[in-house]
Amino acid sequence: MAAFPASPDVNRVRIPRYDQVYALGDCLRSGLEEIIADSGSEYTVVGIDSMFKLLFAGGPGDTEQFPRTGADVRSRDADRWARLLRPAAKDRGVLLPPNQFESQFVSAAYTEDDIDRTLEAYKHALA
Repeated sequence: MAAFPASPDVNRVRIPRYDQVYALGDCLRSGLEEIIADSGSEYTVVGIDSMFKLLFAGGPGDTEQFPRTGADVRSRDADRWARLLRPAAKDRGVLLPPNQFESQFVSAAYTEDDIDRTLEAYKHALA
């Protein structure tokens, strides 16, 4: 096991990278929320920092239909993800996870252009 003493220098190297990744995650989630609101779709976006997920349930701000348990998520039409959303995004060059139960992540390798391309793919898929 390798160990090294903590120093302020280590934090200065890491924090900007995490801030960048978290900002991209925020941008992606807010973009997805706008797309959903514009399309009138019954989806909701969840996540924090670099993690996000799109679920078929309710709609933006619809807390009554928001899934609260695994059973709530499974009771929705989860097949739509594999049947409609994933293939439509793939047509635009964005590969989504095989099902809606898997979280998605933004990494340090992503750029703002990658986020824009991902949002365009979701917009096409949700149209």
